[in-house]
Amino acid sequence: MNCNGCEYKFTACNMPSIKEDGFVWHAKDYCNKVTAELNSIHLPGNYFQNYANEWKDIDKSLLDDDDFGHRMKKSNPFKNEMTAAKIYNLKDNTEKIVAIYQLLKKKLKWNGDYGFWGRSSRNILKDGSGDNADINFVLINMLNDAGVKAAPVVMSTRDNGRLPLTYPSRKFLNTFVVGAYTNDSTMVFIDSSIDDGYLNVLPAKLLTNRARIIEKNNCRWVNLQNIAQAKRDIRISAQLNPQGVLTGMVRCTSLNNLAARVRVDFKHAKDSATFVSQKAREEGIEITKYSISDRTSFSPSVCEDYSFSKNCEATADHIYVNPLVIIPINDNPFTETERKLPIEFPYKQTILLNVHMTIPEGYVVEEKCNGARIETPNKEISCHIKCLVDDKTSFVQYRLDINDTFFGVTDYNMVKDVYAKICEYSKNMLVLKKM
Repeated sequence: MNCNGCEYKFTACNMPSIKEDGFVWHAKDYCNKVTAELNSIHLPGNYFQNYANEWKDIDKSLLDDDDFGHRMKKSNPFKNEMTAAKIYNLKDNTEKIVAIYQLLKKKLKWNGDYGFWGRSSRNILKDGSGDNADINFVLINMLNDAGVKAAPVVMSTRDNGRLPLTYPSRKFLNTFVVGAYTNDSTMVFIDSSIDDGYLNVLPAKLLTNRARIIEKNNCRWVNLQNIAQAKRDIRISAQLNPQGVLTGMVRCTSLNNLAARVRVDFKHAKDSATFVSQKAREEGIEITKYSISDRTSFSPSVCEDYSFSKNCEATADHIYVNPLVIIPINDNPFTETERKLPIEFPYKQTILLNVHMTIPEGYVVEEKCNGARIETPNKEISCHIKCLVDDKTSFVQYRLDINDTFFGVTDYNMVKDVYAKICEYSKNMLVLKKM
């Protein structure tokens, strides 16, 4: 048999290196590269196999696969435990999802790996652990048994690179999360790797903008970045004495992905004292008493309460104090002259800071801080500060919003400049003079 062929040769010289950093998911997505995919095999007269799939073909192949689609139809291995916990009696689907997940995590432990093809339930139950795919299939079985519709949501994790738009292929899929319906139209997302989050609070590597729900007769795309709404609300009440020592109380409430971040940091610290010491260094204060609530709860929030002291710069007749007390953005992470990669934030987030400070008797305000509005032209990043100061009190409201997660190379200087202005404002001092 004779056939014609084409040989392609590609030559590249002086190719710049691509380096990973904290503001890009997968640097190799932006490399200059050549890729090839097998389109079809045609042996004239007796054989033709088409490999040029569409996503609907991949949907069908997954639903028909013994190790994927058929795993979704297995029986619930924890039916007796769910009956004993009265989970079947719950009326609200959200309550059911939470209760089932908490029961599952008591029975099976995540082994730290991410997978795609689940093992049999028998092997998972025998080991008492598995990768996220192993346990996610069991979660789907439990949810469906309780009357909660659930389906796998397949993806390529952030560190595995984006799914290609032009040539669909199963080989790019490397894991999935679980989508569960709280009602006929609303789906929440969860993964068995979660120990520190909640519904719709996924690890950053799973918050991809292109994931596919594999559901019979209703396969579709979903942007998992849209479910992540992280928030932190910091409230400070402080008193400044004539010696320039600032003391007070902080209540910090973190929600969703930022709550998960607190839990992860606490878990990875050597002990609680190390965690508190690290927090004190980052915030530039001395923490004298600390407590945390909901640290181990399966909930969307974590609340921290702590008392603190801070030495401000003081002379014989002046005190210089930063009215923010705790500075949300202290250093600009974008300092290079130019950047060849885009900027990708892990998720949208909001930081709220309210500071009420009492000024010591015998002092008056010599220089006060003015408010500011710092933002990109379309408010993708914005920072609004309001200041109310008299000779008795200082009150500051600070709000930082990161409303977009992707900024192209051409946006680098815009992001760099707005961060620089936020950091510069954060250095402003309230100057008090002794009467």
